[in-house]
Amino acid sequence: MHYTSKIFKEKLPEWKKDRDAVIDRCFYRPLSFHVAAFCANCGIKANTISGLSAIVGVVACILIGIPNPVSGTIGSLILIFWIILDDTDGNLARVVSSQPYGEYMDAMSSYILIGFLFLALGIRSFYLGTILHVPQETYLIMGALTSISGVLMSLLYQKFVQVSLAYGKNERLAFDGSNSGRLMKIKTKIDMNLSVGGILPVLITICILINTTELVVIVWFIYHLAEFIATVLYFLYKVKKMHSY
Repeated sequence: MHYTSKIFKEKLPEWKKDRDAVIDRCFYRPLSFHVAAFCANCGIKANTISGLSAIVGVVACILIGIPNPVSGTIGSLILIFWIILDDTDGNLARVVSSQPYGEYMDAMSSYILIGFLFLALGIRSFYLGTILHVPQETYLIMGALTSISGVLMSLLYQKFVQVSLAYGKNERLAFDGSNSGRLMKIKTKIDMNLSVGGILPVLITICILINTTELVVIVWFIYHLAEFIATVLYFLYKVKKMHSY
């Protein structure tokens, strides 16, 4: 069978289209259809792309963390390529074939990127930040805390789901978000548009070009910190509610 980008486009579920960030729907996702068609015709599997994207993500973070205009710009462009690969493995899994541990491989790539991206931005701002009159170490600390909080939120969710299953309750969110509440759906929509799969890589690229990456560090530090606190409070509420049954 010869695969075309049209096949992958037609197989994209409606719920996936609705959950995609605006820029993903208009730019990243259409490009990923062409990449997926090329990979499928070459016999490249979804897990291979997930593994490759993990390496690409690390390379992007390293280059962004180097306080040099050229390396930073290249790193931000590689970050955009990471998003296209992240969409590509899902396309391949849906249309060609899903593989064992495919969900894990996809999540691994995302967690690695989240764990290093803001730290890299913090390092870059530590050396080049000049807009705000604050100690340079502030950017490094905020970048590290932003990366840590992003990974911790995922760990808290996964552990909550695991423990809930042990108590006979399935608290896992469906891929299509059908079992999400209204507030959770709004949060997911905001996350998608502000995250790596949304407008963030474009803003990182622009800020690297005009040497203002510390603005990204500050804004996303505040956003992630607020999100982290809200996540902890939400799970404490869920535990208390389940304990009262």
